[in-house]
Amino acid sequence: MAIMIRNKVKPEKKHYARKMRNNPTFSENTLWQQLRKEKLGVKFRRQSIIRGYIADFYCPELHIVIEVDGNSHNDKTAYDSKRDAAFSCIGIKTLRFTNLEVNNSIDYVLGVICKTIIERTNEHIIPFRGVKP
Repeated sequence: MAIMIRNKVKPEKKHYARKMRNNPTFSENTLWQQLRKEKLGVKFRRQSIIRGYIADFYCPELHIVIEVDGNSHNDKTAYDSKRDAAFSCIGIKTLRFTNLEVNNSIDYVLGVICKTIIERTNEHIIPFRGVKP
């Protein structure tokens, strides 16, 4: 029997995620309107905490994280790489879009997301249930 180890999420992190959920950026809200209520055929959650990181949007069924990056991410490439690697090691695929892409090319963004949904559906994703590496 495999034992699953879960890290307790700090209350401050939960509070911050809830605050971000209730006060999305314009770009996050624009994308959320297209993702909510399973409009693309799968459920997405907003501001989910995964491995101590807060993901903008997460599809638990297919293990897809979508990040909408604003100007604040310009100097966070090392942090974003570490975070993407943490997600990747448990089978989560990360899609990154800029605010400009979401605001000016929503059809392109949705096309990439839909393509990824189809690919992940065909991969028969098995949820990670192991011990934290």
